[in-house]
Amino acid sequence: MRITRREWLGGVAAAGLLRAKPLGLPIGCQTYPVRADIAKDLPGTLEQLRSAGFETIELCSPHSYGEFKPLAKMSGGELKKTIEAAGLKCESCHYNSRELKENLDDRIAYAKELGLKQMVLASFGLPATAKLADWSRSAEEFTDRGEDPQGGAGGRISQSQQ
Repeated sequence: MRITRREWLGGVAAAGLLRAKPLGLPIGCQTYPVRADIAKDLPGTLEQLRSAGFETIELCSPHSYGEFKPLAKMSGGELKKTIEAAGLKCESCHYNSRELKENLDDRIAYAKELGLKQMVLASFGLPATAKLADWSRSAEEFTDRGEDPQGGAGGRISQSQQ
């Protein structure tokens, strides 16, 4: 038996499974599994997620994830309004390493418009053959950029959380 995402979301909503809040925290989801639906009908997909009991979503960056490219035409503020109109909040978004290395200041500005509390590095973008030293060097580079105002981000990351 094959079930579509829409059928699954409808079944979850009907069963009330997401309304329990066992930890007292808002129930959220990553939007990658419904990426095709988001590209076709953003407001409708967001409303389905809300009706299934989700309260928050985590996006993939519209600027670097192909399936989310249609959303890149919207400003962060416009996207925030669309998400909120569906009764949802978006407080985090995935970014790839290349995007953050090449466009950090622009992505921070976009994240502020969108109202994000977290910018998630989804992948370091290292090859499968990378050694521990490569991972350490890459982690250090991102740490330095996050702490050093001259490195492209600095204190501006923490300011967006105030």
